[in-house]
Amino acid sequence: MKILILKATLLFFMTPIAIEDYLYKHISECPYTLDEQESYNDDVKSYTAKGKFDFFGRTYHYLKVNTNKNDTIQKFTLGIPGTINRPMYDQMVAKYGVPDEMTKKDKEIIGKPSTSANRITAIESTFTLKVCTFEEDPLFIVWNKEDFIIKIRCNQDKRMNAKYLYVEIGKVKHTNLKEKKQILKLFGKQ
Repeated sequence: MKILILKATLLFFMTPIAIEDYLYKHISECPYTLDEQESYNDDVKSYTAKGKFDFFGRTYHYLKVNTNKNDTIQKFTLGIPGTINRPMYDQMVAKYGVPDEMTKKDKEIIGKPSTSANRITAIESTFTLKVCTFEEDPLFIVWNKEDFIIKIRCNQDKRMNAKYLYVEIGKVKHTNLKEKKQILKLFGKQ
C-alpha cells in the first residue's frame, strides 16, 4: 500500500513529460497508450493517444505520433486550444532558446468564391510571410534544434472563432526564410 501511495505521489509531483526525449526511439518506449491509425504511406505509420497532456502549462487531449516503417518515432503533432501567450512563449525560450524563425502573414491574395455540387462555397487565398516579433502575433514560430525542429502554427487570426496552436516536434518538413529566398532567386522571383 505504501509503495502505491509513493508512486502516486511521485507521479503527481513529476514534471510533465518532454515528448522530444522520445524522438528516434522505438514506439514501444512511448509513455502513452497509442492506437494505430490507417496509413496511406508505406514509409510512415501513425498512432494517436487521447488523454490529458501538458505542454508548457497548457492542456491538450490529443497527440499524434508518426514513425518510420521500423517503428522509430519521427514526429509528434499536438493541437492545443487557445493562443500562445507570453508566459508560455517565455518558458519555451528558456528551454529551447530564441526561435530561429518567427513569421506572420504579409500580403494576402483572396481568390474568387467557388461553389461545389453540394452547394458548399469556398474561397481560396494565398499569402506571403514576413519576419516579425512575438508582439506582432506570429503565424509560425520555429526552433531548429540539432536533432529536431519545433514548429508552432499559431491560428490567432482575429476572424477565427476556434483558436488553436498546432505544434510539430521532430522531423518536420519546413523551409526556412533563407532557403525560400534561395529558391526564389533560382527562379528569378526575388
